[in-house]
Amino acid sequence: MTIAVVGSINMDVTAYMYRLPKPGETLHGKEYIVGLGGKGANQAVAARKLGSDVAFIGRIGADDFGKGAERALTSYGLDLALIRKDHDGATGIAIINVGEGGENYISVIAGSNFRVDLADVEKGRAALEQSRVLLLQLEVPLEASLAAAAIVRARGGTVILDPAPAKDLDPAVLKAVDIITPNESEAGLLLGWQPQSPEEGLRAAKELRARGVATAVVKLGGKGLAVAGEGIEKILPAFKVTPIDTVAAGDSFNGGLAHALEKTGLDELVARSALDAAGDGPHLALAAVYLITMLATELMSNNAAAVLMFPIAWQAAADLSVNPLPFVMAVTVAASCGFATPMGYQTNLMIYGPGGYRFSDYIRFGGPLNLIVMAVTIILAPLIWPFSR
Repeated sequence: MTIAVVGSINMDVTAYMYRLPKPGETLHGKEYIVGLGGKGANQAVAARKLGSDVAFIGRIGADDFGKGAERALTSYGLDLALIRKDHDGATGIAIINVGEGGENYISVIAGSNFRVDLADVEKGRAALEQSRVLLLQLEVPLEASLAAAAIVRARGGTVILDPAPAKDLDPAVLKAVDIITPNESEAGLLLGWQPQSPEEGLRAAKELRARGVATAVVKLGGKGLAVAGEGIEKILPAFKVTPIDTVAAGDSFNGGLAHALEKTGLDELVARSALDAAGDGPHLALAAVYLITMLATELMSNNAAAVLMFPIAWQAAADLSVNPLPFVMAVTVAASCGFATPMGYQTNLMIYGPGGYRFSDYIRFGGPLNLIVMAVTIILAPLIWPFSR
């Protein structure tokens, strides 16, 4: 097994509303569905759908909801061997109301989830010892989660904690995991203040690191996320989507994060995520700046090499997982000075003749102008592409 999950299994009763009701108000909704839920199950399914092998430790009740959970988990290809059927407790359920814009509120009745214990963890020890990543949440007893974390970390694995449902945590808990992934409200409960912007999200991530966790990822919804870790302090933009239902968005993120960390380190993952989220915008913005500044200085022929090198350098930055802006600038400056300047001299030599334009004149005037073009690009690009700051 490469990913283990110790967590909750619920059956969700989800009502889709035209708008969310106010306290004491009764509203007609559009429709309802009954389906698999629970933060543990959501994370396990997300990782499994991405292709990871998943060992899932949890409990369900010996009731109709439990049978539904078994069918749903099996349909996603998850093994039920480490999921105990509890004859003394009911399967957990969640009552979810979803508004037309995707906003929601949720009430959870834990049931058998709160009965997950050290015996369940011990039963799954072999799978935990083989796991590279462990996913945890706060919907099962913390004692069991921390015991599983100790087993995985002892074998060099990575432990990711989603501190939800939101609650205050002892600093010892933060030191027992490798990555914590709160959203804004969860970060607010942990820190005593709630981040409202990406910049505040990064400040929150750094404060969480100072409290003992190795890496903090603060999820900011449509504003993206902020990550602070060893040698990493970054704000990443969100992918642009039209939200339909935000239930389990954070769980899906953690499942995807675990899947990615199976194959790469966090620093490389951050770099690649930044490039993917930015899409073609930075490419087009930088290209536009090049063209405008070269036209303005009438050096189009001199800088043709830099323009040709741009897409090559951009792809190389993605492949090497390095910050693209300084890398692209370095490559294109080298192309301009190493190839475009002599090319421009040869062009002028053909136009003016051997006596009309000396190479020393070109170096004296053309070289500085080339560097001015690059300097203007470096200054303007971050204004067009805020991510490059």
